[in-house]
Formats: sequence, C-alpha cells, structure tokens
Amino acid sequence: MPKQSEQYHVSAFVFRRTLALGYCSAFLSLLAQAPGLFGCDGAFPPRKEQWLARFGGVAIIIGLASLGALVAGAAVAALGYCERYAFTTFALLWATFASCVTLAPALYPSLEDRLLLDVGLAALFLVAANGGKHQGSTESVGRGVGRILAGWLLFRAVFATCAQRMVGSCGAWRALTALADLYQIEIFPLTPVWLLWLAPATLVQAATFLQIYVEFVLSPLLLVPKRSVSTIAAAAQLLAVLGRAVCANQGVTSLCLSALALSQLDDGWHNACWSEQLLHAWGCSHLPGDDELEESEDDSDGANGNQEDKGSSDVGASGDSSTSALWVLLIFVAGFIAGLALVFKRLNTEPGTATTQQEPLSFLAASEGGHVIVASFVAIAALLTFGSLLAHSKGAPAFMLIGLLVSQAGLLQLVRDVGPSEKLPTLIPVVADALEHVHLAHPLGRLAAGEEASCPDAAGRADIVLQAALQPAAWRDLADDTPPEVLRSLAGSVSWVGLSSRFLPAADDRRPVWLQPYTPRLDRQLWKIAQDPEQQRQQQQQQMKI
Repeated sequence: MPKQSEQYHVSAFVFRRTLALGYCSAFLSLLAQAPGLFGCDGAFPPRKEQWLARFGGVAIIIGLASLGALVAGAAVAALGYCERYAFTTFALLWATFASCVTLAPALYPSLEDRLLLDVGLAALFLVAANGGKHQGSTESVGRGVGRILAGWLLFRAVFATCAQRMVGSCGAWRALTALADLYQIEIFPLTPVWLLWLAPATLVQAATFLQIYVEFVLSPLLLVPKRSVSTIAAAAQLLAVLGRAVCANQGVTSLCLSALALSQLDDGWHNACWSEQLLHAWGCSHLPGDDELEESEDDSDGANGNQEDKGSSDVGASGDSSTSALWVLLIFVAGFIAGLALVFKRLNTEPGTATTQQEPLSFLAASEGGHVIVASFVAIAALLTFGSLLAHSKGAPAFMLIGLLVSQAGLLQLVRDVGPSEKLPTLIPVVADALEHVHLAHPLGRLAAGEEASCPDAAGRADIVLQAALQPAAWRDLADDTPPEVLRSLAGSVSWVGLSSRFLPAADDRRPVWLQPYTPRLDRQLWKIAQDPEQQRQQQQQQMKI
C-alpha cells in the first residue's frame, strides 16, 4: 500500500472542485452585471468597432456566461461526465471565460480574471492525466508538471504584489503600519479591518511583518524539491489567503489562490482535513483502502518534482516525513521570531534617526539594494521551477516543453511586475502584452493593476459618494419661472439621501455587505476614479455613464 504522502488523488479532486467553484462564481458574477454594464442602456454599451457589437451585443456574453455557469456547476457537483472528461470540461471553461473577458468592452479583464485564466491554464496539466495511475506513466508526469506550474503560479501571484509593496514609493509596508490602514488600501474592506485599525500599534506591526514574512520570504520555498518544505510553505500560504479573505472581498482571487495552495498538499494533509464520509458523498473515489490506490505514482510526481529516496519502509518513511515537516515548521517559526525581534530592535533603537524609526525594512526601498534582493528571489524561484520541469523530461518531453513555455511566459510577466520599468528592455513590455492578449500569462501584481491603494492617506479613505435631493412639499407648488433668490432661500429645506454602493464603505449608517466572491465592477471603477488626481477625475467622470 503506497503512502498517502506520496499521492495526490484527493488533492487533485479538491483542486478541481475549488477551481470549478471559482469559475462558477466568476460566470454568475458576470451574468448578474452584464446587462447593466454592456447592454444598450448600460454604463458601457458596445461600440460598432468592438467585437461585442459585431457578435450581437450583450446577448452573446449572457449566453456564454450561462453555459459556463452550468458546466462549472456540474464540475463543482462532481457529476460523472465532468469527472470522466475532466480535461474537456476545464478546457471548455477556460475557453468560455477567455471569450467572455475578450468580448467585454470595459472593466474586463481585471486582476481576478487574469489570475483565474492563469490557474485554469495550469489546471489543464493536472486534469489531463486524471485517469493515470501507473508508475512513471505519461499521465503521472503530466500531473507532476501541473503541480510544478501551480506552485510557480502561486509564487508569482503572492510574491509580485508583496515585492511591489516593498520596493514601491510608499513606506507604509516597510514601516509595518499598513494593516492598520487596510480599510484604505482594499477596495472592498470587510468589518474585521476596523479591528486592525483599533488594535495596538505593536500588534499591527507584528501582523504586518507576519504577512510580509509569509508572502515574501516563504513563497519561494513553494518551489523547493523537498516535500516537507514545500507543503509547509503551501499550508502557510493557504492560511494567509484565508486571512485576506476575511478582511476584504477580492472576488475569485481567494478561490484561485486556495486552489493553487491545495494542489501542493498531498493526500495525507487532505485526509486529515476532510472526513472520509464527506469525500465519498462528494464523489471522490480515491480514499485510503480503495483498490485503486494499490498502484502508486512515482515519487518524482510530487508537488514540485520531488526526488526523495523511497528505499525505506512505509512506516519508517512516514515517521521521517513527519519529523522533517516538524523541523521545517520549527525553523519557519524561529525565522519569524528572529526577524520580528530584529525589526522591533530597529524600531526601538536610535529614535532620533527618522528613517530607521519609521521604516525598519528601509533596505527594501526603491533602490539598487531592494531590487537586487527581489531579483535574487525571482532568480532562485525560476531556477527551482525550471530544474523541476527538466527533471520530468524523461517521462514525457511534450509535457515538459509546454510546461517550460508556460513558465517562461510567467517569468516574463513577473519580471515586468517587479522590475524597475525604466530599466527594462523595450522588448519585454511588447512581448508581455502579446502574451497577455492570447491569455498565456498575465501580470499579477495588485498595485500595478490598480487593485489596491498605492499608499494610505492621512486624511482617510477616498470614495465617491452619490447623493439625491429630496424636495419638500413647498417645492412642488413653485412655478417654472420662480426667481433664483426664492430657490436659494428654500435650499436649506432640501434633505440629501446617500445613493452610494452597499459594497463600498462610503456611508456612515451602513456596513459593507459581506458577499464573497461577487465583485461589483462598477463600484470598483468608482473607487478607482476616486483615487485619481483631481485633474484626471473630472475627465473620467465625463467618460463614465452612471
């Protein structure tokens, strides 16, 4: 009987369900908003030169989104056809969603759409080999390549945003005060962010450092070809994703990142988290004791092309694996404690030096040193990824070559995300735009995409508040030629009612609605307009029909 720590049957099942849920949420969100956004009387009606107008208007988007929602719903329910033809199902979902975001005349694709497309592309490697069970088979190699690409994509999505924050012009993250102002940074903050705003400064600094530690330091370890290291790093990323989902609504981003992290955890982790009855009821057939588990995957089919020794017995290897995971966890915790101690030491020493006092991570600022550190992390992660992909070349060269192409495209987008724009070769943005146009790889940095505020403002959060005037009864009897002086004298009797979004924290008497993973696109666009300089805001308001 093969060890659960060497298998990914349950892991692949949970990954497919989570990704299908992300697709279903994205399609339903599009269905709910498409008529109001892209209809003839919508905010962004299609123009004659746009593809949507040529294909019949908003009806084609509604049809594609309806088809995608039905297929994704069937995949979430793990219906038999979707399980038997997993590659066809997820290829159809990817193509349908790519068509929707391409046809949409505005507001698409946003960052969550790009991430969903990238995850869907990596998923095709994982689901292409859904039926393979034999050691060293092409199907087994395909799953290994898929998990390597999933780990690489998770690293890109997490590291790109954190690197942009650390080397950017804003010092809130380097000063470890950003989480206190999360209500300004996030577009759709949820109630828990006000607890962070009220928390003591020391607690906020520790929590901010923990987020930076997980996203910046631990994320490259997702690609280490040692299961005890990569799985602990993936579990840390999964917890971080859950924490971010509690604090803000980021659409399907949380589902996509959760799916990537879950794909890196072996069956031993999943069987400890999910009950056997739940998995059986959901349609998972690969469980401990099933006959189908008698044949094991090669250990090189591990989450990152692992090459661990398999000569010891199952019991001994399981004990060694648990011991290694415990040691890795202790090392990670010790690293966090040591780093936090150094940070607080810098905060508490030499209070007369303003830079050290305000930014204990000032060495990561937009300078040569900061960019060198970021480039080193990217280079190490890329080498680990390419090395793991090359290790699979003996089993199935086609999978390896395609995997290398996808990973190289992702590396190009990552360089564009974290590299200084003024020093990048001219060819890189051109090629990156072409790759994004065909949906092969997308930039995933939140700051560059405008998905969060560049820096908290001492004056508070900026939002656009729409109000309507309720006229008193005295106004109804006024004639059309009433003198302006009379109108001005009655202006004080007008009452104003807020019409702002229920998703944005713009009203004092209403909390933001907790509605994950739905993302109101028009509300997000209003927030982006509010963040622009005053000289650009009027022009954008004229262009946008509300």
